[in-house]
Amino acid sequence: MASLFKILRSLAIPAVIAGLAFISIGDMFLPDPWASYSKNTREQINQKLLGAAPKPNIKKPSEMREKQLEQLK
Repeated sequence: MASLFKILRSLAIPAVIAGLAFISIGDMFLPDPWASYSKNTREQINQKLLGAAPKPNIKKPSEMREKQLEQLK
């Protein structure tokens, strides 16, 4: 059982490195169908990360500054 864990652990690091290379720069050197998969995967990850970030509720920054100045008076 311990030897199986060592084998899996030794395979995990190259698999993670290959996955990161596929996502980050795969569309630069892979053939056509794999390049589009890489680009689409990267774009979907970007959309998920940007969608998770909170969106600021600022309509007009100048109005906010005017209100802050009025409160100071």
